[in-house]
Amino acid sequence: MQSKAPSSRSAGRPPDPAKRSAILAAAQRLFAEKGFTATSMDAVARAAGTSKLTAYRHFGSKDELFASAIVARCNAMLAQASDLTLPPGEPRAALIEFGHAFLALILHPDALSMHRLIVAERERSPQLGGLFHAAAILPTQQRLARIIERLALPVDDPMLAAGDLLALWRSKPMMPVELGLPRMTGEDIAAHIARAVDLCLAAWTVDRRG
Repeated sequence: MQSKAPSSRSAGRPPDPAKRSAILAAAQRLFAEKGFTATSMDAVARAAGTSKLTAYRHFGSKDELFASAIVARCNAMLAQASDLTLPPGEPRAALIEFGHAFLALILHPDALSMHRLIVAERERSPQLGGLFHAAAILPTQQRLARIIERLALPVDDPMLAAGDLLALWRSKPMMPVELGLPRMTGEDIAAHIARAVDLCLAAWTVDRRG
């Protein structure tokens, strides 16, 4: 059962954006360290240097705080991935560059921690998967689709093509992470990224010719 706010968020002074940011930062850290169940609103408020009442004024429940923390972390990570400079006439190089940025993003400790939290909470809060998809996965796919369009690659559906390439990039490096096996080396990851790009470029060309 989710924790309910002890009073309405509309009561008292208007919410302070600085305090909201502090609460979100504390929540992200504590949820990552302790998980959802072991993290209380009291603990988040103390870590943020504020009161539980203030935390509830900004976030009506622990569920809402958890969801907001996920969206905020996704937005922060995506903001760090700057737009790529596309080498003119070099689609392979541009896609490989994006692949390196993508895998650096999803293999970052913060991203892995968030993924574990969502998987752990998927039965209790199934909506979190949708939040993560909307805040992180979909924007990344849209960004790659725009690059595919700008490169004038021979695809009929840039979003579908982007999804295929992202899935290829993610699958092999993530498997050892999820199974607790030795991770791929940087050299292996670079070769994997290039191989996936070559496979997709060849497949897209064949599809268009067919």
